[in-house]
Amino acid sequence: MFGAAGRARAAGTLYAAPVAAGSGDCSSWSNACTLQTALTGATSGDEIWVKAGVHKPGAARTNTFTLKSGVAVYGGFAGTESQLSDRNFANNATILSRY
Repeated sequence: MFGAAGRARAAGTLYAAPVAAGSGDCSSWSNACTLQTALTGATSGDEIWVKAGVHKPGAARTNTFTLKSGVAVYGGFAGTESQLSDRNFANNATILSRY
């Protein structure tokens, strides 16, 4: 997600899940990171695909998600899709919750 040794990377898709999976580097559904991690590492032009479930910005009630300019965030994914048009947000509720 962040590129080797801090080098810039091309804009792309970051994958987020309620609980990180695999390496948690946001590079695929099998290595999904948390939404907070994806938002922190995203740069202008990126898309964040968010898997269904409840996403929390942290343990404290005062934690919040901060969106970035130029970063698109899409919910409604089951976690198997390879195209944005494959998502079914009616069946895959994506919830952002403070607690």
